[in-house]
Amino acid sequence: MNKREVVWLIVRLVGVYISYCAVVTAFTLAASIWMLFSIPAKPGPPGMVGSADMTDGTRVEPTGIPGITRPEPTPRTAPRPDPAADEAKRERFKDVLWNLFLTVVQGGIGVYLLIYGRILFNILMRENQAAEKEKEPESILLNLT
Repeated sequence: MNKREVVWLIVRLVGVYISYCAVVTAFTLAASIWMLFSIPAKPGPPGMVGSADMTDGTRVEPTGIPGITRPEPTPRTAPRPDPAADEAKRERFKDVLWNLFLTVVQGGIGVYLLIYGRILFNILMRENQAAEKEKEPESILLNLT
């Protein structure tokens, strides 16, 4: 194999490796999307005070005269949003965006190197030409002193 064939093989192997990394990152992207959607949502609409089943598990028995309707239950105040849950959701969203970016970039570079790869090929072939130009010129003068 001459140098041109070796460089061509190196470019293709780099393309295969980067494409493999893109496939692995795609699976990581799927997992991070799953994790984003599995985070519990913020608390829903507030429950009603005085309803038959309270959210904490206690049961309120109706009181009053039979046959007379009870007054409408009053809504509970909304609970404060959990800052830890919001932070976790932001972190998962950042993970999804990062994995999406890596998948697209690695996939594009890998496909380019597998199909064309001219830029990397030219860079690797140019290094040899630069080393040949830097050779010192031979002296043809005789030192007779």
